[in-house]
Amino acid sequence: DETIVNIIRRRNMSDEVKKRSPKWRQALDTINWISARFPRGSQYQIYNFSDTIKPAIEGTRGKWLSVNNSKQLNEIVDNLNALIPEGGSSLEAAVDAIRELTPLPDNIYLVTDGLPTKGVTPALKKNVSGRERQQLFEVAVRKIPNGIPINVILLPTEGDPMAPAAYWQIARV
Repeated sequence: DETIVNIIRRRNMSDEVKKRSPKWRQALDTINWISARFPRGSQYQIYNFSDTIKPAIEGTRGKWLSVNNSKQLNEIVDNLNALIPEGGSSLEAAVDAIRELTPLPDNIYLVTDGLPTKGVTPALKKNVSGRERQQLFEVAVRKIPNGIPINVILLPTEGDPMAPAAYWQIARV
């Protein structure tokens, strides 16, 4: 959700309600829109990143998928629609997964709702301050391979004022 109050409310709702939330639907619609415009003959990979990073098709981490395989692309859409939006996010884990791809991608589309709340190692405490989120972001950004354009689709969240400027900066660079 966009507001802290509604995020807390949704956290305690059923998985079906979470999957129908407007912001989650917007994220999925964005991914569908982007994937429908992949150039024919190209390759892609789609990762879901929350507490952990997972490829949209199990067993394909670090592997490129072919746009020409429409069955596989349909499976990804089904798998993403089955996901339940919950937990924190580790941008660092997402960047680590991107670095496993050979060759490295020539473009990254990042759909997110704010600064990361987790690193790659388990946190010692449950809540993360704004300053700590900014630090988690900076650690992840330092790991991004040079020369890859990053297209950021930010679905902002209330109480995360540093996110737009931070993501604008990496998209600009």
